[in-house]
Order: sequence, then C-alpha cells, then structure tokens
Amino acid sequence: MTEQSADPTWQHEQRRAASDTLTQPKHYASNVYGEQHLERLATSFEVSARRWELIVYPALFAFIVLACYFFYLIYNLTHDVARLSVNVSQLTASIDSMAGNLNDITINMQGVRETMMEVNGTMVGVAGHMATVSENMDGISDKMDALTPMKNSIIAMDQSTRMMAASMERMGYNIGSMNQNFGRPMSMLNSFIPW
Repeated sequence: MTEQSADPTWQHEQRRAASDTLTQPKHYASNVYGEQHLERLATSFEVSARRWELIVYPALFAFIVLACYFFYLIYNLTHDVARLSVNVSQLTASIDSMAGNLNDITINMQGVRETMMEVNGTMVGVAGHMATVSENMDGISDKMDALTPMKNSIIAMDQSTRMMAASMERMGYNIGSMNQNFGRPMSMLNSFIPW
C-alpha cells in the first residue's frame, strides 16, 4: 500500500474524478484527470523537495565548513613545508661549514701529532740528562759524607761562641758594678779638680 493510497483525501479525489469522468464529456474528463495528476505530481515534488532541503542544506553547510577546514590545513601544511625547506637549507649550510671545520681540525691534529713527537724526543733527552744528574748527586752525596768532620767543628765553634757571649755578658755586668762603685767617690774628686 502506497502513501497516496493511504491518504483519505486522495481516495476521495479518485472517486470524484471517476464519477466526473462518467458524467463529463470525454475530452473534459481527460483534462481534469491530467490536472489532478499534475497537481499530485507538484505536491509530491514539493514534499520531496522539502525532504531534500532538510538533507541537502545541512550537508551543503557541512561541506563548506569541511572545505574551509581543509583549506586551512593545506595552507598550514604548505607554510610548514616552506619553513622545513628553509631549515633544511640552513642545516645543509651548517653541515658544509662543519665539514670545513673538520678539515681544519684534521690539519691541527697533524700539527699536534708532530709537536708530540718533538716532545717525545725532548723527553728522551731529558731522561738522559736526569741520569747524568743522578750520577752527579751520588758524587755530591759522597762529598757531603766527607764534610761530617767540618760539621762537627762548626757545632763546636757555635758552642764556643755562645760561651764567649755569656762571658762578655758577665764582663759587662762586672764593669757596670765597678762603674757604680767608683762613680760616687770620683764624683767627689771631680768637684775639686778645676778642669
């Protein structure tokens, strides 16, 4: 059963059209019947158009929103790719510069190697001189052992000098006492002497 056959208005119109065709002349009945078909076609088309409007307009709006969003994404993607290409070119320039610096480092390392070879040769010479110095120190050590009696004499001289200093100190004390002892009587004699 179709939607139109369930509609009571449509059934009523069908009956009326059938009765009209029986009472009306043949050409008039076909016109009315054709108009009714056109009218139903127009009505069904309007209903169908309303249904399509409910589907198409939101879908069209969603399509426009998605198209704008995809345009934004593609724009950002191209912008990011442009920045990436700039960064890659800078990276390439940096790698080229680093390659030049590595060549300089290689040259400098060769210079360091040559300098270390010279230092190694110098250290061999220093080792030979240190052996000579060690031999000389052994000779000096033997001579220092011969200086032991001289050291003992210097110690004895130091003790004698201390004893002389103590004797001189006592002598100075005695002279001071004597000066005090002679000073009073001499001061009386000084008063009698005219000069």
